[in-house]
Amino acid sequence: VSAMLKLLFAEILGRHTDPKDKLSERVMSYIRIHATSINSNEDVAQAFGYHPVYLGELIKRTTGKTLHAAIMEAKLQLACRWLAGTEESVDEIAHLTGFCSRAHFCTLFKKKLGISPTEYRKNTNNV
Repeated sequence: VSAMLKLLFAEILGRHTDPKDKLSERVMSYIRIHATSINSNEDVAQAFGYHPVYLGELIKRTTGKTLHAAIMEAKLQLACRWLAGTEESVDEIAHLTGFCSRAHFCTLFKKKLGISPTEYRKNTNNV
């Protein structure tokens, strides 16, 4: 009865949120914080004690993007900050953000942002 009353009060007060939404928010926050050390969906799933497929489906349902895409997006956002704010080489940034190679990093960067990391750096330094 107590649990039902708490749930009722939470709904009345507008604080009721789906626990899956909270998990999704925690996962996305974890990805942003740990992007450099995440190598796969399994790394994220292991951190939360869930199966990677379950977490992947949850993230897809709540964000509209795959778990892998969310990880890559976080890595690329970090890379953009480093390209704009440091003098680290593109090779070093690729390594620091956890990409397996400069080629993979550059290919994904250009695919997602439309320009190469070097062009991005040049454009952000000229602004």
